[in-house]
Amino acid sequence: MSSLSRSSFTNFVGIDQTGAYDYRKSKYLPLKICHWDQKNHFLRLGEIPSFTPRALLEFGIPLSERTLILVDTVFGLPRELNRESKEPWDWFKHASEFREYGRKGAEKYFNQKLIPYTETLGQAIPVRKVELQVRANSLFKSKPYQKNIQTGSFRIWQDLGSASTHWISLWPFEAPAKGRSVLTEGYPSFLWREVFGMKSRQANAFKSKVTKLIKLSAKLRRQLDVLKSNPDLCDAAVLALGASIFLDQNPKYLNASALIIHSQEGWIFGARF
Repeated sequence: MSSLSRSSFTNFVGIDQTGAYDYRKSKYLPLKICHWDQKNHFLRLGEIPSFTPRALLEFGIPLSERTLILVDTVFGLPRELNRESKEPWDWFKHASEFREYGRKGAEKYFNQKLIPYTETLGQAIPVRKVELQVRANSLFKSKPYQKNIQTGSFRIWQDLGSASTHWISLWPFEAPAKGRSVLTEGYPSFLWREVFGMKSRQANAFKSKVTKLIKLSAKLRRQLDVLKSNPDLCDAAVLALGASIFLDQNPKYLNASALIIHSQEGWIFGARF
């Protein structure tokens, strides 16, 4: 698979990040996940303990090139903070070796990344081009905490860096590879607007919006009822189902030609080039 199109994928996975850490049990809280198998019309909602191959396989996710995974996280750094053009996997490995966790660990880790550039940046918070375009928060903005993408991204980086093998292709940094699923940044608020035409997250309205765009059985429609009382799980569903709908409407969106333009800072799925 040398390029990506709508027909490349049959499985769509959405994961809503959390960086909340249970210090008593010395582990992160579970991640909300949605798996949409479009070919077989199968939907599963739930939790996984970590973003690792083992956790995904145990949940029933087929880790093949036919699977697209969107995670509510940040994978790229602003251009001015990556002057050495390091690969994201180098950052993930470094984060996994950083023996602090949760919000305080994330703040300390990313503040250290800013130190070499404070003379040129001053008090400015570095922002990527795509973040300006879709009004997404910067990885380096820790407050307000309810809109903080920093802590959850740090947790995902630690999970990715802890893997013993390079098990997934990170779009748009890497070309697709045979046998590997494709991973990309997902921004639920953006897909709420772009795909479902809603200015804000409205879990109560999600079911009616989805059923207008995807033909679902009565059983699958009933499964979506749980989202009304679980906004984080709803965001995971927005990523999985929203990606499927978006690629139906924009079948060539993930074409490998985008690698050349956006590989340095990374890109949020669905944002225009």
